Amino acid sequence: MNSGAYIGSVRGKSVTIRQRVVNHAKANPRPYAVMAAALVVVLGASGYGLVGGDATVGGTAVTQRGGVVAAAPQAAATVPVEGSPTGLAYRADGKYLVVTTYQPPSLHLIDVDRNDVAKTIGFDTSVLGMTISPDGRSIVVDNGGDGTVLLRDPETVSSAEFPLPDVSGGGTFTLDSKLVVTKTETAFRLWNAATGAPAGEHPIAPNQDDSVLAAPDGHFLTSSYSSSVLTYWDSATWTPVTTMETEDYANSVAIDPASTVAAIGQGNGDIQIRALPSGDVVTTLTGHSGPVSAVAFAPEDKLLASAAEDGTIRLWDTGTWRTVTTMPNHVDTPRLAFSPDGATLATYTDDGITLWRLP
Repeated sequence: MNSGAYIGSVRGKSVTIRQRVVNHAKANPRPYAVMAAALVVVLGASGYGLVGGDATVGGTAVTQRGGVVAAAPQAAATVPVEGSPTGLAYRADGKYLVVTTYQPPSLHLIDVDRNDVAKTIGFDTSVLGMTISPDGRSIVVDNGGDGTVLLRDPETVSSAEFPLPDVSGGGTFTLDSKLVVTKTETAFRLWNAATGAPAGEHPIAPNQDDSVLAAPDGHFLTSSYSSSVLTYWDSATWTPVTTMETEDYANSVAIDPASTVAAIGQGNGDIQIRALPSGDVVTTLTGHSGPVSAVAFAPEDKLLASAAEDGTIRLWDTGTWRTVTTMPNHVDTPRLAFSPDGATLATYTDDGITLWRLP
């Protein structure tokens, strides 16, 4: 199977399965986004403690923090982007917010200081997602029917583009940013992140997962479209540590910055919290009424953000696993990303990419 995809970024990581949106795109003339996850996406820090129930953004909505009522997130800016995003992630230094879109097939670099698109790179076929390396110099792009492409220094005039032969579903990076990691049914394949040259492979027992996500501790989590089974791998031995099966298909995945839990957004609207590396269920978060298309942890691990096809984004306190804030987001395939300083949450809205200032 070659229909998994992901979003990934630097510290907390996230992944999203793509095929559901591909199916939407075939059935609807409006272009749809395809990712996760991703990630990318999981670079923020904000501390919330919850006393009480949900709060809704808009009007006189409030957020509760440690029993003290604080202002809810406010829209600080919106950057117009043509097309529906399939990937959304901040670069580690916070200078750029990277967006990929399904149609038109493009990668956009948004200058965070100016809140506008600094550069756009076009592709021939639909872009289904991307992952940014920890050092920010490389991006792996899932280019759909044209396979997977490695971009090097994309913001510079000397940027380079390297196709990764016979790779579909994208890939991720090792923690030192030196290698790209991709997966087939029988092996993990490695590529030089500076040149795109093959750098070896590690044979594995047959495994159909084709979407691979790097955890902050360097291990890997793999998944596949239409599957409720995920596998956690030891990166030192390239062997599976545990297999996790969810109640419904896994639509999005994020790993917390400490690599102690994974949040798995499901097609039924629930989010399973799984302990790592054991895979044991910690709790199940309920509240969304549609498939959860994106999940992301803030880097200080105090917040989990989730976006679903029910038209809402929720912020969860990771100490209590209760909802802190519910935000409207009426798009078909929402995406989200925390900024590295934790001050901003970027989301895909009808008007483009909206930046929400967190209190």
